[in-house]
Amino acid sequence: MTLDLKTTLFWPYRKVEAIVIADVIERDTTFKISYGKNYLDLLTQNNSKIKNFLNVSERIVYLDENNNLFKGKIIKLNNNNATIFFVDNIGTLQIKNKEYKSIFKASELDELQLKVGYKKDDKVKFLKKYSETQIETLEGNIIGLNIESVLVKTAKSIMCVRYSDLKKD
Repeated sequence: MTLDLKTTLFWPYRKVEAIVIADVIERDTTFKISYGKNYLDLLTQNNSKIKNFLNVSERIVYLDENNNLFKGKIIKLNNNNATIFFVDNIGTLQIKNKEYKSIFKASELDELQLKVGYKKDDKVKFLKKYSETQIETLEGNIIGLNIESVLVKTAKSIMCVRYSDLKKD
């Protein structure tokens, strides 16, 4: 179970927000659980899973704008993005809506690997263009995949690379 508290002061008032996240270990079957129509529609259609090979409560890796890599979990799927939670560099629980292109699978990859033709741990090469005249060939290993690109760990950093820019080693 994870608890994240946020306190905001508006003198003379104080607002306290609490986010509690827990995994269900055992469910009491004596209670009837009912779901809303929108939730049931999402489960039956599940267009996001078909398009992006992701499921609710699946463990993922997330690459932020500064190329920091975080492990997280999906808590909601939408048509254009997913709501994920992860712990940031200073230990704070974050819940954010992120586009699918920044979310990568690192496990349960069989179906996605067949679709894209690459596997986790494949050694690949790609070109990194710094300017019109400065181009470098980099190589590394795939550590995560999504429908559009892969996460490649090179000797210097972790990079997001489109499939069309990759060459298998």
